[in-house]
Amino acid sequence: MNVPLYCYGTRMAHEDRMQDACMGAGAAAPCRVTFVAAGLRCGGIERALVSLAGAMLERGHQVTVITFAPESTDFFRLAPDAPRVSLNIRLGAPTPLLQLWSTTRARLQALRAAIDASQPDVVISHAPQINVPTLLAMRGSVVPVIVTEHGDVPVRPEADRPWLWKKWIWYRLRRYCYPSAFRIVSVSRAIDRSFAWLPAERRAVIHNPAPSIPAHASTHSALPVGLDPHRPWMISMGRLSHAKGHDLLLTAFARIAPQFPQWQLVIIGDGELRESLHRLADELVHKNQVVFTGALASPFALLGRAQFFVLASRYEGFPMAVAEALACGLPVIATDCPSRPRKFGERGRVAGGIRELVRDGVDGFLVPPEDPDALADAMARWMQSPQERSQMAQQTASGTTRFSRERVIEDWERLLEQAMAGQRRGIAC
Repeated sequence: MNVPLYCYGTRMAHEDRMQDACMGAGAAAPCRVTFVAAGLRCGGIERALVSLAGAMLERGHQVTVITFAPESTDFFRLAPDAPRVSLNIRLGAPTPLLQLWSTTRARLQALRAAIDASQPDVVISHAPQINVPTLLAMRGSVVPVIVTEHGDVPVRPEADRPWLWKKWIWYRLRRYCYPSAFRIVSVSRAIDRSFAWLPAERRAVIHNPAPSIPAHASTHSALPVGLDPHRPWMISMGRLSHAKGHDLLLTAFARIAPQFPQWQLVIIGDGELRESLHRLADELVHKNQVVFTGALASPFALLGRAQFFVLASRYEGFPMAVAEALACGLPVIATDCPSRPRKFGERGRVAGGIRELVRDGVDGFLVPPEDPDALADAMARWMQSPQERSQMAQQTASGTTRFSRERVIEDWERLLEQAMAGQRRGIAC
């Protein structure tokens, strides 16, 4: 396997000076941070990674991003001054059983070589299927590894998919590998609770950063086909998958659409349920009332022109779509969903990370999950009450300060400082 190993002139020229600066001044001084991720496809994890990497670059840190997937699969783009290494490894590709060990060992060696070539002070990996191989590859290294968890889903039981034993194995491997991480960072307190089997001092909660709305996000941008600028619209955003509950959203909207024929529902996103959701919309609602835009790298112009945001998810960790809606000044109606699917035989409610985003009755409403009637009632309430929508919209700014980029990056820099201190003591990961 050919792994591109880069020698970055600027970093190498200042290597000794940068090391001394990090040693002497903690996280306030520039440090070398290497991110490891599956890829930069369209998704909340990828959007959060790109935002965090960009924020660290702005603070003067040196950032390298290593991805398993090739650049040809990218949806999001890194800043030009962020070096990128693509391993060209297909996650989930079928491997003959007799070749499993040799293939896995080769991939771990390639990952370790790429990480070593970036000469990091700290490694940050994202999502379990990447966290596990990163920790295995870095065994015996004194470089601290921080792993991030974006969802509390031991096994994702999709309605249209069989039980995935390989995914189950990856999640079980966390029990073996995670104790060797310097810290497990969860993006919500709800997710962190699922790691109570680890000591509290080995865990941290750092929310994903709210986006900085680009100055070029003009309200005069071209609208998707079918979207009428003279009609009010509500908006939803997320992967077109079972977890996001767009089928529930369409069912709820169909129950009130005849009462509000001037309103349109805009759905931003793409995914495996695209065709079935299009058919469902055609069956339930007049075709002029539902607009699918596909995936958008910059949805802010549409968000800024909507009346309110709706999230109908069955479970969520810390949905970036809601953070982006709030950052655009949109009040939010969301399902008070758990952070993971309910386990077999489990009783009672499992609180989710959505409560850490939406302040019920302040900048949004929370409704029971998988309840189209309750969702429809909440939507109808706001559709006929612009004053209430406006009052809640005015509260969104105070809410987003809780996870502003500045606050989030400061939390990460404090963690970097702790990791560097551990590295100086020679603690192996």
